[in-house]
Amino acid sequence: MSEYCVKVELFFPTEITAKNIFKSIEPEYLEERRDRSLTKISVNKSILSIDIKAKDITALKAGINGYLKSINLCNKIMEGE
Repeated sequence: MSEYCVKVELFFPTEITAKNIFKSIEPEYLEERRDRSLTKISVNKSILSIDIKAKDITALKAGINGYLKSINLCNKIMEGE
């Protein structure tokens, strides 16, 4: 069976912003179901990294979309939109 992988690196203006967003999405990451995909998130200075491995392309897309939507929402809240 094929495995699909993606690594997303998001660069934020400050290390504090990256860490705050990491802390905001961490509960989602810790509670994630791992039957079709495996996700690892980390933060290094102002870079938030998301590594997703999935059994199929649909699970990969769902994982990417889920995290990016959460990160976008956190970013908008922090910016006061």
